[in-house]
Amino acid sequence: MAHALNTRNGSPGQGAIAIRASLDPSDETPYLANLNGVAETLEHLAIARLRQWAYDRRQLRHGRACDAKPKPGRSSPRQPNRFDARLVRTIDFERAFTTLRPEHQALLWLRYADGDDMPATAAAAGVSVRTAANHMPAARKALAEVLERLDLL
Repeated sequence: MAHALNTRNGSPGQGAIAIRASLDPSDETPYLANLNGVAETLEHLAIARLRQWAYDRRQLRHGRACDAKPKPGRSSPRQPNRFDARLVRTIDFERAFTTLRPEHQALLWLRYADGDDMPATAAAAGVSVRTAANHMPAARKALAEVLERLDLL
């Protein structure tokens, strides 16, 4: 049985994704195309989570538990539980990140946490630019799968 991925338009949950079963094998192509879009979205979320982790880690390393100044238009004082949330997020992400292969960890760290461009990432990893570019999608996909499995996205 093939599955097809549809989006509901015009309903209260507009943009929500619904999966329906279909016996028609011609529905396989739209399913794969949409499934790749979902996988890309998960990869984008994983990269956003990686960047958030790098930011949180920097803040914790410098002793900034939470923002010292309130946001414009807000007069609320600092919230001490933000430190706990930041610390838990950092620990959870590091636990998930260590399950990746070392090559993937290095590429993702250099590219997204350090903010290097692809030639600098390849040079630091000791591989050619082409090799780094070819391994990067697999590294992003592996990170997305681990974060999704651990419900950290």
